[in-house]
Amino acid sequence: GNIWIVGGSLLTQFFFENNLVDKMIITTMPITLGKGIPLFGESDSINKYKVTNLTNYSGVIETVYEKL
Repeated sequence: GNIWIVGGSLLTQFFFENNLVDKMIITTMPITLGKGIPLFGESDSINKYKVTNLTNYSGVIETVYEKL
């Protein structure tokens, strides 16, 4: 099954550090509010993914990453 993790948090970092993420779908909105929220913390695990799909929905970008 699928597990959805929303936003940047210690929980997100836990899943990455324990090699529990196979696929990510990240939606980027064209508005910046403040400094933003870090999605991945201080983890090198994010380097183990590649972009497999990129879709533009009228300015909202959906990027799909899959584990290498």
